[in-house]
Amino acid sequence: VYITPLIVDAQGQKMSKSKGNSVDPLELMETYGADALRLALTHATSKGRTLRTPTTQLDDARNFLNKLWNASRFVLMHLGEERPEPPPALSRLEDRFILSRLSATTRTVREHLDVYNFNLAAEEAYSFVWRDFCDWYLEMAKQGLYAKDETLKRSTLHVAQEVLAAVLKLAHPFMPFITEEIWQRLPGRNGSIMAATFPEPGDFYVDADALSDMDLVMGVVTGIRNIRGEMNIPPSKHVSIVIEAPEERDAEILRSNMDYVQSLAKVDSAGVRSRAAKPEASATAVFGHNQVHVLLKGLLDFGEERKRLRKEIAKIEKEMETATKKLSNEQFMSKAPKDIVDSVREKVETGSVKLEKLNHNLKFFEGIND
Repeated sequence: VYITPLIVDAQGQKMSKSKGNSVDPLELMETYGADALRLALTHATSKGRTLRTPTTQLDDARNFLNKLWNASRFVLMHLGEERPEPPPALSRLEDRFILSRLSATTRTVREHLDVYNFNLAAEEAYSFVWRDFCDWYLEMAKQGLYAKDETLKRSTLHVAQEVLAAVLKLAHPFMPFITEEIWQRLPGRNGSIMAATFPEPGDFYVDADALSDMDLVMGVVTGIRNIRGEMNIPPSKHVSIVIEAPEERDAEILRSNMDYVQSLAKVDSAGVRSRAAKPEASATAVFGHNQVHVLLKGLLDFGEERKRLRKEIAKIEKEMETATKKLSNEQFMSKAPKDIVDSVREKVETGSVKLEKLNHNLKFFEGIND
């Protein structure tokens, strides 16, 4: 028997009909679905005395279910009725990476379930599916799935369906209906997912080198993506980069996996060097001992970018001035509802962080000659 904490409203008050703050779970299921409600409650439940109604978690849970459904459709579309045999060897980085992460995730989920830490088990499964499986593995696996080489394609399909089947079993305790629905569509599956054997860490291939190699690739791609976002580089534009990797092993790994970097970060030309002076008019991201320089000359109109940043800075400064005046107004602070006051405080905090980044970028562009 597992006794949950007392579920209270968003302000921490006990629910009651007289207060009008009670929530009907049937209405929540009508809006979000039974699986989303179950996952949100599991995610929000900790070993405390009370549990606030998981309002934001409900939206997150519904988005997660959509993510899992779409990822599963993508894999099933390529599988059809096929059940590919295991390949003699796993040569692709993404295959070795995802199976190694799946083994570690399975171990962690089992450990949390054994001691009734359901929220931590749900968080681990959530993170693996969203980040490792959907955001990284499936994007990289597209090269194999769309390859003309049938051997490569079948090898990728085998790993994709193996990981998807394990994902469904790991997620089933937290979202039983959608996982059952997808399970029934997997080729060659007989019976309910409830009767399937729960995964063990030893069920999957493990390669520690693949995890460290993947960290390097992720570091480069994430660095380039962050620069693209901060510098307002349109998604349609490809960039040129120079990577500085002092250690030869890192440099060799990045060279051999450059096709992933180019496809995931929309890179045209790339160079990897052990030592590299910072190129003129370039933005730099650091990951570990390495750096990636994104060349901006010819990519952006520096004059227009300075104008845009100054306009954005002025707008945020005005918003922050208004919000700060409210917080210093005793009448507003004493009469406004707590959630309104909190939202104004949050606006000041997020505005301050954003302002710092914008000023940093403006200083960068002011130092570049057009």
